[in-house]
Amino acid sequence: MMRPLQTGLPRAGHRPSFTLIEVVASLVLLGTTVVALLSAQTRALQQLRASNWQRQAAHLAEELIAGWALEDHHPATDVEGVFPDHPGWSWRRSVGSLFTGEPAGLIRIQLEVIRTDDLGQSQTMASFVWLEAGHDHAP
Repeated sequence: MMRPLQTGLPRAGHRPSFTLIEVVASLVLLGTTVVALLSAQTRALQQLRASNWQRQAAHLAEELIAGWALEDHHPATDVEGVFPDHPGWSWRRSVGSLFTGEPAGLIRIQLEVIRTDDLGQSQTMASFVWLEAGHDHAP
């Protein structure tokens, strides 16, 4: 008896199909890709939120420093305060002296802008340091 010649074409009445292993492998690959994309999107949104908070902190600090400059108000001691129009935001100004050998010296001033979240956890979002002449201030 002669066997039919195999040509690699599907037999009559049969359609080409995927094997169970190919289907499972495709589903695993698809699932892994979806999880990776969702994870990347979550991280991107967190970074965008943190970036917006840092931008807002820098803006608030600029407004505060400009207000101090206009009022010629330079506290010589450490002070803290809040931003009344921005709930959850506060600031802390630390003042310290640097001895340069001159009688007046220099004062090192650090301003920190702090954000407190809904859970009560505080995080410094921006920190600025500058020097001022110490002749008008008592260190």
